[in-house]
Amino acid sequence: MARPLRIEYPGAFYHIINRGNAGEAIYADDSDRRKFLGYLETAVERFTISIHAYCLMTTHYHLIVETSNANISSAIQWLNVSYATYYNRKHHRHGHLFQGRFKSILIDADDYLLELSRYIHLNPVRATITESPEDYPWSSYRAYAKGGNAIPSWLERDRLLSCFETTTRMAMNRYRRFVEEIDETLMGDPETHAVAGSILGNESFITWIQETFLKGRTDDREIPQLKTLRSVIPIDTVIRTVGEAYGCEETTITEKGRKGNRAREHAIYLSRELCGLTNTQIGHQFGGISGAAVTLTCNKVSRLFKQDKQLKIKLEEIKKQILNI
Repeated sequence: MARPLRIEYPGAFYHIINRGNAGEAIYADDSDRRKFLGYLETAVERFTISIHAYCLMTTHYHLIVETSNANISSAIQWLNVSYATYYNRKHHRHGHLFQGRFKSILIDADDYLLELSRYIHLNPVRATITESPEDYPWSSYRAYAKGGNAIPSWLERDRLLSCFETTTRMAMNRYRRFVEEIDETLMGDPETHAVAGSILGNESFITWIQETFLKGRTDDREIPQLKTLRSVIPIDTVIRTVGEAYGCEETTITEKGRKGNRAREHAIYLSRELCGLTNTQIGHQFGGISGAAVTLTCNKVSRLFKQDKQLKIKLEEIKKQILNI
C-alpha cells in the first residue's frame, strides 16, 4: 500500500479523518465516544497539540489539529492505537478497527480554518442525523455556539472566534450565524480543492510547502502525491487533455456561456486541483469568470461524484493522463 504524504512542522494545521475498517462503526455507544474524547484529551497533553474542532460520527471522525511540534503522525497513531485497543477489548473483537492509515490534509489556516470548521460541524446535518448542529452532542459545535459547560477544557476556541469579534459572546453569535445560515445542500466539501488530496491552501502556501519540504525528495513510488506536488502543471495542459478526452476543441472548454458543458466543468475542477493557481487566475483562463464561479463549478463537480461513480472514474483517468502516471 502506498504511504500517504505527511508534511510535519511546528505550527501546522491539519484536517484529520479516520474511518472504520470496511465502513464499520467505530463507536458502539456513547460510552465509547466519551472514551475516545478522553484519549483525545490525553493526546493534547502528551503531544502538545491543539484541537480546534471535532466531530464523532458513527463510522468515522473528523479533527482539526494544530501541532506545536512536528509530530502529527505520532499523536494520531497513539490516539488510534489506544482507542482501538480499548474498543476491541471491550467488545471482544479482533483485527483492525480503522481503515488503513489515517488521512491528514495540511491546511492554510488563514484561508480555510473557518470554512473547514463549518463543514465539519455540519456533518450530522448533512447525514440527516439532526436538523441543527447544536442538537448533536458529539461535536465541538456546542462549545462554539453555547459555551458554558459545553466547552471541554482541552478545546482551543480562541483562534476561530478571533476571526469574528473581540468579545467572546459576540464572536460566538457571529460564528453561529456563519454556520447555521448557510444552505448546507449547496455547500461543497472544501477539500475538493486540496492539491493532490494533501494540501489545502492558496498558491503562495502551496509554493512555500513545495520549496520548503518537497524539494529533493525521491520517494515518488512510495508516496504518489509527491509527483503531483512537485510538478507545476500548466493549465494549457489540463485544457488540452480534457479536450482530447471529450473529443472537443479547446475553445469549447474555455469560452463561457455554454451551459451543461461537462468538459469545461471538469477542466475547471482539474485546474483547481493540479495547477496551484488561485480561483481568480483560473477564472481568467476560462473566459474571465469570477473566482466565486470557479468555486461553484468545483462544488458542483464534487457533488456529482457522489451520485455517479463512473463520472469520478473518468475524471481520475483524465488526471492520470495529465500527470503522465
